[in-house]
Amino acid sequence: AGLVHSLAVDIAQAMQLLQKESFDLVLLDLGLPDGDGRTVARWMRSRKIQTPIIAVTAAAFEEEKQSALQAGMNDFLAKPIDQRSLRRMLEKHLSHLR
Repeated sequence: AGLVHSLAVDIAQAMQLLQKESFDLVLLDLGLPDGDGRTVARWMRSRKIQTPIIAVTAAAFEEEKQSALQAGMNDFLAKPIDQRSLRRMLEKHLSHLR
C-alpha cells in the first residue's frame, strides 16, 4: 500500500490543510518561505492536534533539534534525507497504523 500525501508550500497553506484534513504524520520543514515551521507546530499543539510532527531541516545542529522538540515536534530529520532514514522515521511514527 502506498502513502497518500498533501503538500503545503508555506505556513498559511499548512494551517489551512490541517484545519480541513486529518493526517497520520506531518513532515514539517523548519525553513518555510513565510517563516519558521516551529510556528505551525506550536499552532497545532495549541489546538490539541496530536499528529506526530517530524522536523526537516538542512541545519542539523543540536540547537535546531532542541528548539524543534520544544516547539512540539516529535522527531527530527536532517537534509539531505536518505531513503533509509525516511523509512525508519515513517515506520517509527506510523507503526500503530498496521
